[in-house]
Amino acid sequence: GSVASGVGGVMSLFSKAAAGRGGHTERAFELGERLDVLCQVSQPSIIPHMADFEGKRFPYEVIFRNVHKLLVDTASSEFLFCLDFWEEETVFGELFGPVVAVVEGDLNEQLQNQHDVLCVLLMIRLNSEHRRLMARRRIPCLDDYLDRINLVLWPRFKVLFDVQASSIRPGVERSLFTGQVEVNALTRRYAAFAASCLALVADHDSDDSIFKASSFYEMLERLWASVFDTLLRMSNMFKDRRQGIIFLILNYNHIKATLRAADSSVAQRISSASGSGSGSKAPQQQQQQQQQQQASAQGAAAGGLGTAGAAAIKECEDQLAACTSLYVEDQLGSHFKQLLEFVKKAEQAQKRGGVQEGQPITGFTPAEAAPVLRDFGGRWKASIEAMHREVLGQVVESACAREVLQASMTQLLLYYTRMLELVKRQGPEGTALAREVVNIPAIMYEIKRITKA
Repeated sequence: GSVASGVGGVMSLFSKAAAGRGGHTERAFELGERLDVLCQVSQPSIIPHMADFEGKRFPYEVIFRNVHKLLVDTASSEFLFCLDFWEEETVFGELFGPVVAVVEGDLNEQLQNQHDVLCVLLMIRLNSEHRRLMARRRIPCLDDYLDRINLVLWPRFKVLFDVQASSIRPGVERSLFTGQVEVNALTRRYAAFAASCLALVADHDSDDSIFKASSFYEMLERLWASVFDTLLRMSNMFKDRRQGIIFLILNYNHIKATLRAADSSVAQRISSASGSGSGSKAPQQQQQQQQQQQASAQGAAAGGLGTAGAAAIKECEDQLAACTSLYVEDQLGSHFKQLLEFVKKAEQAQKRGGVQEGQPITGFTPAEAAPVLRDFGGRWKASIEAMHREVLGQVVESACAREVLQASMTQLLLYYTRMLELVKRQGPEGTALAREVVNIPAIMYEIKRITKA
C-alpha cells in the first residue's frame, strides 16, 4: 500500500558510477531524522488505515518498528492471558505461532530486496531494543523469534556492508581522482556513512545477546583502513608534493569535522532525552525510561558517539596532525631553509659530541650562527606575510586554513627559540649575539597582526 515505502537499492560508497554523479551523493548515507525511530520504540503504533488515508509514507525501518511494536505488545498480553487462563505456555505457541510465522516470512521476503545498509542496521538496533523491552517485562515468549530475526538481519547487514567495503580496491583511486585539491567525493560519502553507523551504535559499546558491537567495530576499522590507503594513493597522484599533502589535510579535516558534528548531535539527543520529564507517566513506564536513559548515558560516556566514536575521531586527528606537520616543515623549509638546517645540524652535533653548556659546538659557533640570524632578521616579516598568503590560497577551507597557519607560525617560533638557545649556551659571545637579534615577542606581535588582518 501507499503506507510502505519502496525498498530500492543504495549506491555503493565508492563505485565509479557514484563518483560520476557529483553533487551531494553523501546525503544517501546521512541518517537525519531516521535516527528518531530509536526514540520511538515505546511509542504507540502507527494506525495503518489512518496513515494510508493521510497519504503518509515511511522508510522500511519505521514499518519494521510499527509491526514489531504491535507484535511484542500483543504477544505480551496474550502470553499472560494464557498463563492465567490455562496455566501453561504451550497454548500460547499454538495460538500465536501462525502470527509469528507470517511476520517472519514477510520480513525474510522484504530483506531480499533491501539494499539500504543503514536501514538494516536500524532494524538490528530496533530488534535489540525489543529484546530488552521483553526482558524488562520478564516475558520470554518471543525470545526464540527475536533471536531468529537477529540471525537474519546480521548476515544481511554484513553482506551489504561488504558490498561497500569491496568497492574500495587498488585502482579505484584512478576513477575517483579529479586532480583538484579539494574534499573528494569518496571522503564525503565515507564521512557521512561512518558518522551514521557510529551514531546508531553509540550506546551499544559492549556486546549483548542481540547486538555484537565488537564485530561491527572490526568491520568499520577495516573500512577506514581501506579509505585511508585510497586517499594516500590519490595524494601520490599529484605532481606537486605539497598539493598532495594539502589534499590529505582537507580530506582528513572533513572526516574529523563530520564525526565531531555527529558526536555533538548525538550527545545533544541523549541530553534532551535524559532531561525530558516523565511527569504523568506510570511508575513502570518511568522505570523503563530511566533504564533506557542510563544505558544511553553509559554508552555515550566518552562522547555522543561513545568510545568507538572517540577512537575514530582521535585516529583522524592523528592523521591530520601528521599531514599538517609535513606541510609545515615543507613550507618553513622553503622560506627559512638556512635557519632550519642550522638548528637541526647543530642539535645533532651537540648530541653526538656531548657538548656541555658554555662550550662551543664545532661548526656551529656564535660566529657561524650570526649570518643565519642576520638573514632571518632581514626578511622574517616578508616571509611571514608570504606564508600567510600561501596558506589562505592553498587551503580552501577557512577553519582548516587557520589551524594550518597557526601550526606553521608556532613551529617557526619553536625553531627560532631553539636557535637562540643553541647560541646562548655557547658562552658570553652567544649571549651577546642573542641580545642583538630579533626578539621573540616582536615576532609574536607581528604574527598576531598578520593573522588577524
